[in-house]
Amino acid sequence: MKFLSLTLITLAGVLTSAFALPNSSPNPGVSISQAGIDVNEVISSIKATERKRTPLYKFKLFCYDSKFDTWAVDGLQAISQVGKKAGSLKGKNIYDIAGKFCHENNGHQFHAKYESIRQRYFFKNTLPGFPLPFTPVSFRVLNYDKRPGRLDATLCTNMMVRLILTCIGPGRPSVLKKFRGGEVQHENGWTYNIICDEDYCQNYPWK
Repeated sequence: MKFLSLTLITLAGVLTSAFALPNSSPNPGVSISQAGIDVNEVISSIKATERKRTPLYKFKLFCYDSKFDTWAVDGLQAISQVGKKAGSLKGKNIYDIAGKFCHENNGHQFHAKYESIRQRYFFKNTLPGFPLPFTPVSFRVLNYDKRPGRLDATLCTNMMVRLILTCIGPGRPSVLKKFRGGEVQHENGWTYNIICDEDYCQNYPWK
């Protein structure tokens, strides 16, 4: 297990003391994002598309289900954005956060070089033995193929929601209350990614 940074240990302590998880179970339904994107609509559209077997976009999708990915979170319980007030996202789920991230980065200009954008959010940890009660989860868009363009919030939300729905689908080891992340690449060359990218969230033998 990799050593934790002092910053994350401090943040975990603040979150633990400042935020009490609700005793009642959260509503498993998907709520509407306050960011201005109707996540319910996006989910319904994707599910309808899958039934018709006519994908909206060409993409490559990969779910993190390796034994070397040593993290999992409760997608129904977002806690706060890293660096923001503890409990500021109480009542929000991972779909809401995907919409929020995409909306806040709408119009971001990518250039013809490798670059990425990232925001991190704390979710409740659900993996026994994980060193923190909360896990910092990164929502990222990466320009691996060095293609210029502006980020579109609607497309971004579609890709993020499709990623979540696929990675918690039938036959997958990941479920929404034990979400493990993944990535999806659109035909425009950009990769949409949900991951805990701290060293202690992966245990690859070559590290």
